[in-house]
Amino acid sequence: MWYAVVEQQREWMRAWRAATCHAFDVWPAATLAHAASSCYDDLFEPLLGPAVAPPRFEIGRPAIDERIVACTPFCQLRRFARDDARRTVLLCAPLAGHAAVMMRETVEALLADGDVCVTDWVNARDVPLAAGRFGLDEYVATLDGFVDALARDERPLHVVAVCQATVPALAALALRAARGLAPPA
Repeated sequence: MWYAVVEQQREWMRAWRAATCHAFDVWPAATLAHAASSCYDDLFEPLLGPAVAPPRFEIGRPAIDERIVACTPFCQLRRFARDDARRTVLLCAPLAGHAAVMMRETVEALLADGDVCVTDWVNARDVPLAAGRFGLDEYVATLDGFVDALARDERPLHVVAVCQATVPALAALALRAARGLAPPA
């Protein structure tokens, strides 16, 4: 719901900006108005501009292979693989409207112990409505599916959840235990 409100506010601000720019152009003594318009550009234009692609992880070690190993309309599971990895760590990043690249340093630190798979959530405004609902149940099911996919590997799987991802990660692991499946290491 909030995404619709924010997008509507952006549309109103764009319309207001267009109207005021036109008014400033036809107003003879518009020096102060142009200064105000310049201030507006500096403060509000970043909010109204097009969405910028999130930065890349670009982990500098040459032996690290980054690829997407699972994908849903809401999340991509990125794997950072080492040649000599003895275990896999699933890093459940927060679903907070920003990219998982904010966890870059954590991924780098965890790479010392093995492969790292990180949940890279798609911004909700970029997910089509046709993709369906995404509430807590779907969040837990997504993490459960990722754990299932990663648990098929011979290596031990460890799960690390950060901030708001902790509750869904614990719920996914509890559901696995209730189904009689072995927990991650």
